[in-house]
Amino acid sequence: MISKATIERIFETMRIEEVIGDFVHLKKAGANYKALSPFTNERTPSFYVSPAKQIFKCFSSGIGGNAITFLMEYEKMSYVEALRYIAKKYGIEIEDDEPTPEEKEAKTQEESLFIVNEWAKRWFQVQLWDTDEGRSVGLAYFRERGFTDDTIRKFQLGYSPSSYTALIEAAKKAGHNLDYLLTLGLVKKNDKGEFYDAFRERVIFPIIDRGGRTAGFAGRIMNSQAKAAKYINSPESPVYNKSKILYGLHLARKAISKEDICYLAEGYTDVISLHQAGIENVVASSGTSLTEDQVRLIRQMTTKVGILFDGDPAGIRASQRGIDMFLKEDFEVKVLLFPEGDDPDSFARKYTPVEIRQFIDTHLEDFIRFKARMLITGSEATPTQKIQAARELLESIALMKGELKQSVYLKEAADILGIDQTILSTELHTILARNTLQLEKEQKARQRITELKKVDESVAERVASPLYAIERQLLWLLVNFGNKEDRFKHPFEDQEFIEARIGELIYHSLEEDNLTFENEEHAALANLIFRHFQQHNSFPDPAEYVKHQEVAPLFAELSSINYQISPNWEARGIYVTDFNLLLEIDTIETILRFKDLHLERDIQHLTNTISTLSDEQQSEHLSREILTKINLRRKINNRLRRVVG
Repeated sequence: MISKATIERIFETMRIEEVIGDFVHLKKAGANYKALSPFTNERTPSFYVSPAKQIFKCFSSGIGGNAITFLMEYEKMSYVEALRYIAKKYGIEIEDDEPTPEEKEAKTQEESLFIVNEWAKRWFQVQLWDTDEGRSVGLAYFRERGFTDDTIRKFQLGYSPSSYTALIEAAKKAGHNLDYLLTLGLVKKNDKGEFYDAFRERVIFPIIDRGGRTAGFAGRIMNSQAKAAKYINSPESPVYNKSKILYGLHLARKAISKEDICYLAEGYTDVISLHQAGIENVVASSGTSLTEDQVRLIRQMTTKVGILFDGDPAGIRASQRGIDMFLKEDFEVKVLLFPEGDDPDSFARKYTPVEIRQFIDTHLEDFIRFKARMLITGSEATPTQKIQAARELLESIALMKGELKQSVYLKEAADILGIDQTILSTELHTILARNTLQLEKEQKARQRITELKKVDESVAERVASPLYAIERQLLWLLVNFGNKEDRFKHPFEDQEFIEARIGELIYHSLEEDNLTFENEEHAALANLIFRHFQQHNSFPDPAEYVKHQEVAPLFAELSSINYQISPNWEARGIYVTDFNLLLEIDTIETILRFKDLHLERDIQHLTNTISTLSDEQQSEHLSREILTKINLRRKINNRLRRVVG
C-alpha cells in the first residue's frame, strides 16, 4: 500500500492543469482553462479546469473531480494506479514501487495484466542490450536503420530471442501467471497444449497507452527464411484495444499541442525516424486502419492533421476514408505525399532535420486538391472521370461543419474540376439532405435505446425528491460559503440576531435536532465537512476536498454551480439585490426546509407506527409526540412565509 505521507505529498505537488494537460488540449479562459470534452463528442467546449480549486468539471458528461478522478475516468486507472502515475510524473518516490507477491495476488486482472506487460517490456530490453544474440541481431538491425542508441531507449525497443521458451522460463522464474501471458498474446499454445513464445526471433516495439502504460507489443521478424508474417501485434485484451491507441502518442502529446498539428504516419519506424529528426508531433495507427476513436484522440490536442503518404496507390485509396473521418470531426486536413520510392522512414534517413522540416512545410497540400489530383489522373480527364471525382469530392465536403466552410471548398472544387459551381451546389444540397435524413434515423434509434436503458424508477424518485434537493443546497452553501461570516435573524425570534459563519449555523442547526443526510454521497461529504469543523473550528478549503477521492466529484459539481435566487422569492414578488442579504435569507430558508421535511417524515413514520400498536398508553405517548412535531412544523412554515414572503 502507498503510505499516507506519500499520498499527502502527491496531493500537495500535483497541479491539475498539468496532469490533465498531458491528455487534453487546454486553452486559457481567464483564471481557468477550457477544452472540448474528452468524454463526449462535442463541438463547443464545456470542459473546465480550475487551478485555484484543483478540480475539473465536464458539463456535457457531468463528470467532475480532482486530477485523480480524471485519470480514473479518462484512463480507466485504479485509484492506486492514478497515484503512481502522478508520483512518477513529479518524481515522487514510492517505496513499494515493486509489488509484493501478496499485492500481486490482490490486484485485479487488469492491473495484473499491465504488470506482466511492463515486466515483459523490460525483459525484451534486457535481451536487446545485454545478450549476444540481442546485440548481434536486434541492436544491429535498429542501428542499420539509423536509429541512435538514445532513440532506441526513448522508444523502449527490445528483442525476443529465437528460443521457443526463453520468455516462458523467465516469466515462471519471476512468478508470473502464464495464463496472463496467454491473454496478452505473449505466449501461445501448440497442438499439444504446450506454451511457446509468440514473439520469438523478432525486434519488439512496445505499444504505450496515453497514461504511459504498456498495453501491447508489435514484433518484426528477423529471420528472412521463416514462413511467418513480417509484423505481428498483440491481440485485443482487457488492456489493449487497437482502435483506441495511437503509436507514439505518449511521446507526441506535448509537441502536438505546441505545434497545433498532428502528423499521421503509417508505420512504427516512420514515427521513430521522424522523432529522431526532430518532428515529434507524429503518431501512427497501431497495426489497424484508422478508427473514429483514434481521430477523437487527436482532436483532444488539435483540430489540424497532416496525413503522410509514401506514394503507394493502394494505401492512398484506402486513406480516403481516413480523410473523411477527420472532416466529420471538423478537422483542417492537410496531406503530404513523399517522393516516389520513399516513405517517412527512408526520407528521414536521407535528409537533415532542417531539410525534412522544409520539405514538410512546402509540400503539405490541402486535402481537396490532393483528392482531386488522385481522382483525376492525366492532363485530360474524361467526362465520366470528372463526374465521379465531383461526386467523391462533394461527399467529403458534405461532411464539413458550417455553410461558410462548405461554400469555400465548393468553389475550390468547381475551379479544379471546371464544373459550374451552381450545378455542384445543387448536388451538394442533395447529398446534405440525404445525410440529414440518415442522421435523424440514427438519432431516433439512439433515443429509443436510451429510453430502454432508463434508470430504475425508485432511483429516479429518490434523486428528484425534495429532501435530496435540499441536502444538495445545504452542501452547496457549506462548500462555497462555509467560512463566510454573516448576521442572521434568529429562525424563530424576530428580535434576536445570531453572529456566525454560514457553515457554523448549518452545523449547529442540524446538530440540535440530531439531523443527518439521507443520501450516502451527500452524507460522506457532510461528514467530512463537519469533522473538519469539529477538529479545526473552520471549514475545508478546496485543497482539502480534492484529497478525498470519495467526495472530490461531488465537490467539483457543487463548486461549479453559480448562485441562483430561490424561485420562491420571485413567485411572491420579492426582489432582493444585496448579495449578503440573499445569502442570509437563502441559508435560513434552506435550514428550515430541511427541518420541515424531516419533521414531515417523522410524523408519517409515527402515524404508521400507531396504527400497528395495541397498547393504548404507548399510542397516547406517540400521539403527543406527533402533536408536538405538527406544532413545530406549523411554526417553521410560519417562519418560512416571513422569510420568503
